[in-house]
Amino acid sequence: MKMCTEVSQVLKDQGLLESVREERQKTIDSDHLQVKQIYVNDTRYIVYLNEEEVRKDKKARNSIISSLEKSIKQWDKSLLEINVINII
Repeated sequence: MKMCTEVSQVLKDQGLLESVREERQKTIDSDHLQVKQIYVNDTRYIVYLNEEEVRKDKKARNSIISSLEKSIKQWDKSLLEINVINII
């Protein structure tokens, strides 16, 4: 339970994230990785945010949701057909 409490503290921390760039990629879009370090009870935590991965994950989630919605609609139609057949 101690670990959950520490992780909760880390995630609630409002400290600023710092941009990280590779030396060979100093472009405007290269600021997609941000990091910060947080200490809780003498334990160091590194928190990072990768904006590029956030966009990819969001697109993947939306695709999954869309696919599931289509499946549910087809499933509903097939259930209606089964019920109509059983009634007749």
